[in-house]
Amino acid sequence: GTVLGYETNGKGAIGKVLAVTLYWRAEADLSDSYKVFVHLLDQNGQVRAQVDAIPVNRTRPTTSWLPGEIVTDIYTIKLPTDLPAEQYRLVAGLYQELDNIRLKLPNGNDHIELTTIDLAP
Repeated sequence: GTVLGYETNGKGAIGKVLAVTLYWRAEADLSDSYKVFVHLLDQNGQVRAQVDAIPVNRTRPTTSWLPGEIVTDIYTIKLPTDLPAEQYRLVAGLYQELDNIRLKLPNGNDHIELTTIDLAP
């Protein structure tokens, strides 16, 4: 699948919930089931908050996506109360449910850089 776009619910604040909506387009039939990951990375690239799930609240596994279909996929990430106030990277991608191998993108990366978020207390 290809991410066509995304939305977040504002800048986010430490200890609050960040909502992320991903818009996927299925490029072909997927015979393997993939899980989506959305990770908040600190300046050292460490995962500080995350959500991993079957798309659309577990109701639309990638094996059910039809070529050309647009899938709207919403995630909520609880931001820990002990996060330092700094800039974070929000990334997303897909990985195989069976072996945890990430799906490679045409450019060779295994995730998409969505945006940067400046978290405040």
